[in-house]
Amino acid sequence: MEIETQKADGIGILICQGQLLSNEGTKELRRAVHDLVKIGTTRILLDVTNVSNVDNIGLGEIVHAYTAVNRTGGFFVLLGPSLRLRNLVNRTQLNTVFTVFERDQHVAALAHLKGGSSP
Repeated sequence: MEIETQKADGIGILICQGQLLSNEGTKELRRAVHDLVKIGTTRILLDVTNVSNVDNIGLGEIVHAYTAVNRTGGFFVLLGPSLRLRNLVNRTQLNTVFTVFERDQHVAALAHLKGGSSP
């Protein structure tokens, strides 16, 4: 998995591309989130619009990212999940834990983070 890190108005944006599977991408995501939190970035948008596949381990890594940010009092948003990932999030009721925006709601997701409101 490739992860591009951007910052805008104090928000860390992680743009992911590839797969988030037990053997691919989980370490990269954990490192990227850790690096942002370490420098004090506690509002993070995880853009998974270009993630083609996520397994249960990958979903667990997204939960870990949320937890790492939440522990700092920060806010976490998931942007653009595929239908499969959206179904996993809904089936595990994680949609009640963190905020999920559809791929065309990038501006709304950023506004949500700027406002610092929790789900």
